[in-house]
Amino acid sequence: MRCSPRQRSCPPTEQAYVYWVRFFVRWCGRGGQMRHPRDMGALEVTQFLTMLANERHASASTHNQALSSLLFLYREVLGHSDVSTPMIYTHVLKVAAGGTASPLDALVPDALLIQ
Repeated sequence: MRCSPRQRSCPPTEQAYVYWVRFFVRWCGRGGQMRHPRDMGALEVTQFLTMLANERHASASTHNQALSSLLFLYREVLGHSDVSTPMIYTHVLKVAAGGTASPLDALVPDALLIQ
């Protein structure tokens, strides 16, 4: 397996991230109105991850992969450099997973999260 030293990601990871970002954008545009991810935010991410849990019965690892893909999209591709912005999306996993505690919860006080 060949990994890119600059991006520190492997082709299978890149392919998985592209899959999840496309799935997210298409799912959010299911009503016929496609929108750019920069025009979407925590609400759409929450709805998407909730759908994965409730309708698709996705496992925790699937949730983590989808969330990691969306975090990469919003952090690296769309350039959200503010630490609190990606934390909004990280907090979404806890909500979508029915209150499952995340190890990140101990690091980020709830006061920093926009709900």
